[in-house]
Amino acid sequence: MSSVAEELEHRLALWSEICGPSNDGTLVARTLNELRVYYGGRGIWVHKERTISITPEGVTVGVLHTGRSYADELHEDGIVYHYPRTKRPGTDAAEVEATKAARRLELPVFVVVQPRSGSRRAAHLGWVTDWDDSDEMFLIRFGESAPASPPSVSQEDEQPFTLAKELPPKKATLSTPRPGQAQFRFVVLRRYGAACAVCGLAVPELLDAAHFRANRDNGCDDARNGLPLCKSHHRAMDLGLFRIDPTSSEISFAPGGPGAEDLHVTRVSLDHLPNQPHRDALDWCWRSWKHAGTAT
Repeated sequence: MSSVAEELEHRLALWSEICGPSNDGTLVARTLNELRVYYGGRGIWVHKERTISITPEGVTVGVLHTGRSYADELHEDGIVYHYPRTKRPGTDAAEVEATKAARRLELPVFVVVQPRSGSRRAAHLGWVTDWDDSDEMFLIRFGESAPASPPSVSQEDEQPFTLAKELPPKKATLSTPRPGQAQFRFVVLRRYGAACAVCGLAVPELLDAAHFRANRDNGCDDARNGLPLCKSHHRAMDLGLFRIDPTSSEISFAPGGPGAEDLHVTRVSLDHLPNQPHRDALDWCWRSWKHAGTAT
């Protein structure tokens, strides 16, 4: 049994051991079990013996990401982790509450990534920064200390909107990391719902958080600059096959191109959404479409 302070010290000590000189942030499953970073066969590991003195439901220690059972989106900076859905709903609910407790108590959790082959597992130190009960998902951000939680939907609409984000100095690199993408996906799905905005497809594995002003064009990661689209309609918008009219929120199609029936667009506007994108984001996307002759 331990206090919150003792548990925090214990978890950070485990993280130091994982990142020690004899490890590279990856460990074999057996070692992770021995450290009790992750244990057992379920996706969420709650060490109740250690943490039941802190809160009755215990506190989640680790979560497992396999990329197979759920539509969890793993990014360099975090993961959108979906609530468990098994044949033991009572246990599922208890694990969800234990994971929420990690957020309330500001205790880190370990995100263990299981590759499709090999015995080693990658471990990340993560912090539960928010959750969405309607779409049953957690936002877990990686880092040495707890990051700030994203604003609620009502807070989003009260905050100033800046479409272009400030870019860090360019570095010579072969990759182009996109920090903030885990949070962007979470806030977009939370704001609009986990369904394609133009066809209604509600399969999380097939949904993208699409930008109106893209990252490559210095677009911000504010949810009001995004929309949930299935992968087909995300691609169609990127190709300039349709856009959203900023004055009416109606779907407009490229002249001479495929129409609503061809693209299987079943929603004629965005009016059905619980919240709307920012007008500045729609304006920018619309102007760039028209300026390019409906080609992006």
